Amino acid sequence: MVRRITEQLRVSIIPLLIGAVSLTASLAQWRTYATAKKPAEVTKSRVRVIFRESSSQAKKHASLQELFKQSSAGVVKVICHTSEGARTKTGSGFFISKSGLVVTNWHTISSRFCTGISIETTGGVELKAKALIINPETDLAILQPLSPTIPPKVFSGSPIDEVKINQNIITIGHSSSRRLLVSTGRVNAIRTAAEFQEIIESKRPLKHKYKYLQIDLPVCRSINGCLLYTSDAADDGES
Repeated sequence: MVRRITEQLRVSIIPLLIGAVSLTASLAQWRTYATAKKPAEVTKSRVRVIFRESSSQAKKHASLQELFKQSSAGVVKVICHTSEGARTKTGSGFFISKSGLVVTNWHTISSRFCTGISIETTGGVELKAKALIINPETDLAILQPLSPTIPPKVFSGSPIDEVKINQNIITIGHSSSRRLLVSTGRVNAIRTAAEFQEIIESKRPLKHKYKYLQIDLPVCRSINGCLLYTSDAADDGES
């Protein structure tokens, strides 16, 4: 731009030449802009960014997909019904015995509007169930289908003392829709009942000595009672 102004001051007698130089520069800029905006170049750049993956990442994603494929059949949706048969809320659960028993959170079925319970498998089959055992202190409930059920996948538990801080974890549970959600994260801390009471600012003392896991993965409200894998348990098929 400075060169152009200098030429105009020194060589004012050749405006046609200056105009030609300006037009040439504009055309060059337009070519540069047009080349940068070519759809083929943009698409090629996007493909490189999206699909470039290290071998360790590819292996991790493949193992996660395989884990989801093997485990999803054993995870169910827990549904609460009103006396009129309408759905009030949903949660998640998973099979823990070959007879079809399902474990979930107690608060999932503890609503005063919940007069009936059913479970829905990943295949879309809905079965009526009843609360066989409830424990409000640990927020757990065992459900039993009212009709004979052969679960396609059964999970066994691991003692909390085997869980380690910073250990990788995976959750699989039903959202409010029919889709299963998978989340990954880590264990941030292992809390005692007293620590947990202080965190939730509860004035009612907890009368047990169970421990709680503090985790850093996103868990939406509708998947309460979901399956949780630790990194070691996932290899062994435990939750």
